[in-house]
Amino acid sequence: MPAISSVLHEFESLTDHQDLATIQQMADVIMKDASLTASLLKAANTVYYNPSKTPINTVSRAIVLLGLKAVKMLCVSVMVIEQLMGENPPDRLYYCLALSFHAAVQAKNISTHVNSRKQEEVFIAALLYNLGELCFWALKDRVSIKLYSQLIHQTEGAEDIITKELGVSFSELTEGLAKSWGLSELLNQSFAPAARVGGLGRCVILGNKVSRAAMEGWDNPVLAKLLAEISVFTKAEPQEIEDMVLKNAEEAMHVVGSFGVDKLVELIPVPDNQSIREKLQERCAPVREMDQEMFKEQLDRLTAMQEHTVDLNKLAEALLAALHQGAGIERVGVFLQLREQQPLMLHFSQLADNAEELPATLKRIDDLFDYVMRYRETLWLGIPGSVGLRDLYNSEQAKAVTGGKQCFCGVLYTARRVIGVVYADNRVSNMGLEPIQYQSFQEVLRRSNRALAI
Repeated sequence: MPAISSVLHEFESLTDHQDLATIQQMADVIMKDASLTASLLKAANTVYYNPSKTPINTVSRAIVLLGLKAVKMLCVSVMVIEQLMGENPPDRLYYCLALSFHAAVQAKNISTHVNSRKQEEVFIAALLYNLGELCFWALKDRVSIKLYSQLIHQTEGAEDIITKELGVSFSELTEGLAKSWGLSELLNQSFAPAARVGGLGRCVILGNKVSRAAMEGWDNPVLAKLLAEISVFTKAEPQEIEDMVLKNAEEAMHVVGSFGVDKLVELIPVPDNQSIREKLQERCAPVREMDQEMFKEQLDRLTAMQEHTVDLNKLAEALLAALHQGAGIERVGVFLQLREQQPLMLHFSQLADNAEELPATLKRIDDLFDYVMRYRETLWLGIPGSVGLRDLYNSEQAKAVTGGKQCFCGVLYTARRVIGVVYADNRVSNMGLEPIQYQSFQEVLRRSNRALAI
């Protein structure tokens, strides 16, 4: 992200006069970055920026046809997307990017009622207003996954949840980054108390408030209050403001559509029957928490089974409850090989909401399932400590089950032979497994196998 700061500083040193010297200077700044150049030209040739479809093959031509200010906004937009997205970006990052672009378009068009010559500055400041949150959601660790799940499923007390979990709010994080990296002066001003009163800083704040309120649906009562506030601030008629805000949402869809990221387009709120929050909730299963009481209760059941001949159905029921409900693991499956030389069959499983089904059968081939059966091992795969066993992931069968993510794998055995495999992962949320979950997995298998040995 500091690269954005560098480009912004170089842009600020240029005049707003579209003469040949300035055009060439801006082109030189952009062409230092080959990726930025390619992405800029790709966006510049979309219908939104170039409805005439006149080919734009050079940066200089883009500046001439679109204008200095439009190219500035395009460059910053492209850099935000490219530097944050990375490989396989999570839903939470798409959500926040869509939120930020929608806010930027809202703020830019609100500012036309205050100072129409500063629209690109307002757009950039509003786009970066959620920078701290964007950087945090770009992380793929357990803390970010868990916090996102909490926030998307709870509509109230978001600020308190964030501060409690991180010790700092997202706005404080953005403010710190903006000062540290020397970003837009208007962005810094937007965090000052005076910005709540008037000026361009207030446009930035209002744009972000509209964007967040619209996420809950256009019938959100908070949005109605915001539209009234904007009407008073801009001295425009309420109906004019309502029409403008709805058009802004449509414009935001075109803006993000020009970057070729379809997932961003679908997360810009449009007036329909389902809010963006509801759409995201459908795609984000709540993070499971460990239930110590349930876990202990099921362990006691397994221990009691050691006193008499075990009922396999009841043992599997206790095992699944201990790992899924007790230890909070999202997908747990028990594959049994009731006769030697037969494939493993999925006999029992418990899955979180929206979980991908486990396969009905597993072949005995040279992969992690065969390995644990041969050596009676309990493995935690997908962590640095298991790098020597990564070849166990290579079969098509193993890839289909694990998705290349962390998993636990162990065996069930009687006094005579190994009878099956227990598999567990957190593939629904893609949240890494925890040491306490591994310890729980080991203990459940240990007590289960003691019962089976009777």
